Amino acid sequence: MKLKKNQTIVYQDIEALKATEEESSSDLNLFVENFDLILRHADHIKNTPSLFFSSFKCAFISVAFLGHHQAGIGHLLTLWENEILLGTCKLCKNTLFIFSAGGSPLSGRNSCQGICVACRKVQKTKWLSFKPIMLALTFLKSKKNKRKILRTRGQYFTWEHGLTGKPVPDKLLDKGVQPATFEELIKEIQKRECD
Repeated sequence: MKLKKNQTIVYQDIEALKATEEESSSDLNLFVENFDLILRHADHIKNTPSLFFSSFKCAFISVAFLGHHQAGIGHLLTLWENEILLGTCKLCKNTLFIFSAGGSPLSGRNSCQGICVACRKVQKTKWLSFKPIMLALTFLKSKKNKRKILRTRGQYFTWEHGLTGKPVPDKLLDKGVQPATFEELIKEIQKRECD
């Protein structure tokens, strides 16, 4: 598509729907109860865009000065597969799959929350290095769910003539992906398990 001089392409992030505290607690419980199921169906989740971007409130990467970013289940699965968001369980010393992390790159202080692959306990921990959080943030930002919009500047201001022209509404070129709710994700992979 060739753009005119007064046109630009704009990308807008599509964020997961806001959840109430009750819904967030329910989603975390669903995550813990179905953790094995999620791992077993990792390839299907990563290859299905609506499931890839499905998330729950506790799944995020937050970095001071760089913002708070919701992590889709597909993001987490990819980061775990690449051994970026992994820690060690304090209780049984098995692998801790981190699903939320945040802190400051200036001080290096950080806090993470994850689930142990063996004892299934959700626990908080810290990393000695801030590097895994920055790697995770870079990955999340490179794989954001975005809608593509054609923006046409039809109205403009000049000192000589004031406001001239007529506004032109934005045109949606690509609506992006409508993420499944976390409950819908679980239902779909449970159905696949039964088939």
